[in-house]
Amino acid sequence: MTHPEHSGLPLPDRIRGLATVAANLSWSWNRNARAMFRSIDQALWHLTRHNPIELLRRVDPARLAACAQDPEFLRLYDAVHVAAERNATSAGTWFATSYAAFADRPVAYFCAEFGLHSSVPIYSGGLGVLAGDHCKAASDLGVPLVGVGLLYTKGYADQRLRLDGWQEDADERFEVAATPLEPVRGPAGDPCLATVRMSGRPVSVGAWRVMVGRVPIFLLDTDHEQNDPADRQLTHRLYAGGPDLRLRQEWILGV
Repeated sequence: MTHPEHSGLPLPDRIRGLATVAANLSWSWNRNARAMFRSIDQALWHLTRHNPIELLRRVDPARLAACAQDPEFLRLYDAVHVAAERNATSAGTWFATSYAAFADRPVAYFCAEFGLHSSVPIYSGGLGVLAGDHCKAASDLGVPLVGVGLLYTKGYADQRLRLDGWQEDADERFEVAATPLEPVRGPAGDPCLATVRMSGRPVSVGAWRVMVGRVPIFLLDTDHEQNDPADRQLTHRLYAGGPDLRLRQEWILGV
C-alpha cells in the first residue's frame, strides 16, 4: 500500500504550524483547535467532515494568505500552536509527577479497532470508541501508552440506500493521504516490514503510525504487492468475514 506524503502542504510561513497541529489527532478534543480550523473555511470544514488535513489540501491559498494576516485568527493560532508544543512532551503531567520512575516502561494496548476520528475509519462502535478514549485519556495524563491495531485499508463499510429502497454496503477505500497516518520507515527510509508465517507461506506486514496526543498508535497492514491476494485482504475490512478471517487478523495483531 503506497502513501503520498502530505507534509508539503502549501502554507504561509506565519501559519506553517497548521500542518503540525493537523498531523496529531489531539486537535479533535481541543476546542480552540477545532474553532481555528473551522474559521479557515466553515463550509469546507463541514464538507470535509471536520478533517483538517483535507481542509488544508483543498482550501483556496488566498484564504490561507488572508488568515496569515488576520490578527484574530493569529491569536487563536498562536494559542493552539503553543499548546501543541507543550503537549509534545510528558513534562508536568500526572504520570510524570506521580510515577516518574516508570516513565520508560510503556504499556502496550492491543485492540482490533480504535475509534479516533471519523477521518480514520478503522472502528465500528463501542469497542473502538472505548479504545480511542483510553488513548486520549492516557495522553492527557501522560501515561506512556503505545497502541497496536490493524489498518483496515478499505475502512469500515459505509451503508447507503439505493433508489429502490434497499440497503447496500459501499466498497470504498479511504484515502490515507487525507489522514495523519504515516508509514513506519527504517533508518534508510525504506518501509519497515515484518514477516509472519500463515497457512504455510510468509506474509509481509507493514506498519503505520498515528499520533493521538502523546500516545503513538501503530497500525499493521498486509495489503502489499508481494503478498498472496488472499493475504492482502486480511486487513481490508473490519469484521467483514467469518471466524477464520477474524482468527487470521488476530494472528497478525499478535493476540
